[in-house]
Amino acid sequence: MTQQEQRAFIERIGNAAAVDMTKSGVLASLKIAQAILESGWGRSTLATKANALFGIKADSRWSGRVFNIDTQEVFNGVQSTVNANFRAYNSWEESNADHTAFLTASARYAAVIGERDYKAACRAIHAAGYATDPTYPDKLIRIIEQHNLTAFDTAATNGGNTMSNTQTNAPALNIIQDFVPAGRRNRPGRVNPMLFVTIHETGNTSRGSGARNHANYLKGDTAANLPVSWHYTTDDKETYQHLPENEDGFHAGDGGGNGNRQSIGIEMCVNSDGDFAKTIDRTAALTADICRRRNIPVENVRQHNNWSGKNCPQNIRAGRPITWGAFIDRVRAYMGQTPATPPTAPTTPTAPAAPSTDYKVGDVVQFTGGGVYTSSTAHTPAHSRDRSRCKVTQIAPRARNQYHLISEDGGRVHGWVVSGDVTAIGQAPAPTPPPATPSQPATTPPSTPALLPLDAIAREVINGRWGNGAERVQRLTVAGYDAAAVQRRVNELLK
Repeated sequence: MTQQEQRAFIERIGNAAAVDMTKSGVLASLKIAQAILESGWGRSTLATKANALFGIKADSRWSGRVFNIDTQEVFNGVQSTVNANFRAYNSWEESNADHTAFLTASARYAAVIGERDYKAACRAIHAAGYATDPTYPDKLIRIIEQHNLTAFDTAATNGGNTMSNTQTNAPALNIIQDFVPAGRRNRPGRVNPMLFVTIHETGNTSRGSGARNHANYLKGDTAANLPVSWHYTTDDKETYQHLPENEDGFHAGDGGGNGNRQSIGIEMCVNSDGDFAKTIDRTAALTADICRRRNIPVENVRQHNNWSGKNCPQNIRAGRPITWGAFIDRVRAYMGQTPATPPTAPTTPTAPAAPSTDYKVGDVVQFTGGGVYTSSTAHTPAHSRDRSRCKVTQIAPRARNQYHLISEDGGRVHGWVVSGDVTAIGQAPAPTPPPATPSQPATTPPSTPALLPLDAIAREVINGRWGNGAERVQRLTVAGYDAAAVQRRVNELLK
């Protein structure tokens, strides 16, 4: 069974279990783990023929449909095959509901109801006689820990949010799970070890471009085929979760590096009709909650800039309305830690600085990575590109996306970008000298672009910047790279 199929099963059972937990007191993680173990991820004969996920036997208390099958039981340490009747259902949802009714109706499962320690709940349900296998509690605990099923417990206790917030002075997280569909390009589904948290700003100042707007974008057709995704978007009122924390995304601009592959990405909205100071505060609370649950040290909370050099989060990096150090101190405070520096009082947000007009047509600049737009006024990027050396071909001084760039190093940046994603690395080239005459032959060969390190070019390939198949091989070869060596490194990075 693939990881994507397992995730789909967990989400289907888990969402119902989290809702059920608020009413029944049956721990969601326990219910999901039992469904996985008893039904073999929904693929057992009972699950496929009788819609039975929990293997509840049909005794005198049951008046519904029955399914007869051989099963394994352990008596006095000896495993035996016995034939038994099991409760059968019309759907998995009906099986889930009956499992809750079965537990809550019997006094013998009283120790399970309301128990919030998943290990204690697993041991209690075994002690009450649910299963004869002596290793049953250990199997359940292992499943819960391996698949992070306790997230569904906190979802229930936090009113539908996937996280808790024990700091009484912290703002409500108001998290809404709205995952990018599994199997799409912008949900790669690889395992994320969750070693870092990466902070971003959306760069989208349009009115109405809050967390919900960005959730819709990530689930829409435009983003479906782009390497663009992150875990959370937060504004001044609510937060949307787009990916499970234990999956990686495309948000750090470092290809197969630690930013994309090992961090949880949070985008802060900068919409002009929002309260950015509140957004920062809610982001700090969210970051603190993630660090606390995932045992991530505050030192591993990073700026997007740390991974790719992009000027992001742009406002906080400029001290608007607080500095990065003050943001980290706020995260520490919400975790109950002592701030590293004296707290800085938030100030009134200042208006964004006027777009820079330092560059002119023909200048060679560094695109630091980000969205590329089809026009100077577009609000939604047509695609996302990583770091690239570019030439300025057009300028719209007062427009939202100020510069039109063409890549000079194969980065495929060809479009309009915001000024914050452009830094200087050189000026316009000197006028081309007149061609040499026969009596004065040219002696200096034309210069060639410097080759990127193998890891850097491999990550560009992973991000789709060099095409596919024969086209990729040809482009790499023309650019001076060993296409076979690049492919080998790509394979290694993707392992």
